[in-house]
Formats: sequence, C-alpha cells, structure tokens
Amino acid sequence: TGGGIAISDDGGFFDWNDGWVTYESLCCGGLKVNSTLAVTGNVGIGTTAPEYPLDIVGDVRWSGTLRGGSVPWERLTSFPSSCSPGKFVTAVGSTLTCASPSFTETDPQVGAVNNTYLCYGDGNAVQCADADLTYDSTNNILTVNKVNANTIDPIYNINGKKYATYVAGMTGIKEETTGVLSLRKNGNKYFAEINFKKAKEASDIWLFKNVTDFGDNWENLVVILSAGFDGKVWYEKKPKEGKIVIYGEKEGEVSYRLTAPRFDHEKWPNISKDENAKGMAVILKNDF
Repeated sequence: TGGGIAISDDGGFFDWNDGWVTYESLCCGGLKVNSTLAVTGNVGIGTTAPEYPLDIVGDVRWSGTLRGGSVPWERLTSFPSSCSPGKFVTAVGSTLTCASPSFTETDPQVGAVNNTYLCYGDGNAVQCADADLTYDSTNNILTVNKVNANTIDPIYNINGKKYATYVAGMTGIKEETTGVLSLRKNGNKYFAEINFKKAKEASDIWLFKNVTDFGDNWENLVVILSAGFDGKVWYEKKPKEGKIVIYGEKEGEVSYRLTAPRFDHEKWPNISKDENAKGMAVILKNDF
C-alpha cells in the first residue's frame, strides 16, 4: 500500500522463488535476502517512519568491514563512555580501547618536521602527542634523546605569584656536582678527601663519577674551590687512588664544584648537525 511492504509475525511466510526475497514468520518475524534487495526510498528497522535511506532505532551489530564514505565530526552526536583524563580512543585489532598518548604539546605544528602525532580529546580541547615521546601519569617526560630549546624556564608559584628561574647553559655536554667539606688537621696539614672509590652507591659523588669521563689522568676533571675562611685552599688529583685531596691553611669549611664531560660527550660536538633547528641568531663579535 502506498509503495511499501508491511510484514507481521503472524506465523506465515512467503517465497518469491526468484532468488531475491524470502519472508518467514517463525516466532518473531524476519526478512531474509538471498541475493540483492533493491529499495527506492527509505528503509526503517525498528521504526515505521524512516527519515533516511537506512534508519535504525536500536543497537547495531555486524561482522566484516564497514566500507566507503565518511562521517563528518559535526554529524556525530552520541559517543561511548569517555576515556579517563589523559587518554584517547585507539583501535586494537577489531576493538576500541582507551590508551595514554606519548607526549602532549599545545601546538604540534610549530617547528614540527616529519613528525607523527597522535591526537585525542581531553574534554575541553583536542591535544596532540608526538609518538616518539613517552610520559607518565604525572606528565613527566620519560624518553627523549635531544631537546632543542633557546630558553628553559622552570616557573615557581610562590604565594600566587609566578617567578622565572632560567636554566644556565654550558659549552660542551658536561655534568656537574657540588658539595661542602670540612678541613681537619692531621699532623701538620689541614685537608679533606673526595674519595670516589669509597662513595656510597647513588650518592652525588658516586653518580657523578659513573656518568662522566674524567680522562685517563683525570685531565678532563675541573675542580673549583671556595674557602669559608680567610685563607688559601688548593687540591691534588690522585687518579690511581681514586680521590681528590683538598688542602688549606687552617681548619674550616670548603665548598667545591666538580665539572667533567658526560660519558658520551664525543657524540655531541659544538657544531650542530640538526638541520631543522633554527636556533638564535647571533652576530659574530670582532672586538678583540
């Protein structure tokens, strides 16, 4: 009637016998299509007033691949439950799951060259992630080989006011450690020792020695001393004994600063090999 077919679960069935449609009404009605079903107009499942070529009221399940076409974002009006904060929806095999992205940044297009980004929604905006980086649940970056940055500025919020604390730069890739010693009199000398062989595991001195390259004769190790008293202080390197001996004219406190190239310093020359890094423009000084 009116160009439509109405099917009710009345216990009967019909067969067109032409390879197209077989209708069976068993317990709850059904429509079996053996070959091709050509429909002009709208088809409704779960509704008697379809408004679209295929209008379904209820859940949908299928096996195989949904092919062809695309759905614009503005047409999506209903979604599954949201992922927890910091996670995005990703496909794993034939299912969807929530996963944490690698590293997030505000605008991945700035300075991005041949990088792959993962994007996800955090409830307020879309965040994007560099797939080469990883971070933990507290946003600490876990894996990165090299960072090109003109200025690094850790911000401290003290009583609601923000303060800048810039990270100092250094030529060459080096490590440093500092500390305080007390000179004590032994015989007719005042001295103290920094003994790397006896340093406790995970202490500053132990860690400094194990991540640096002193050189065969400790020629790469720089020692800077400051006396906490009015008098002279000096040092002596003893590579074979694994220690630095600090001497002074009297008893008292001495501050030290040790600097040495990192163990892999030869991989990082002063001339950058990063062709994509713009860097800061500086005019060569010829005033001396």
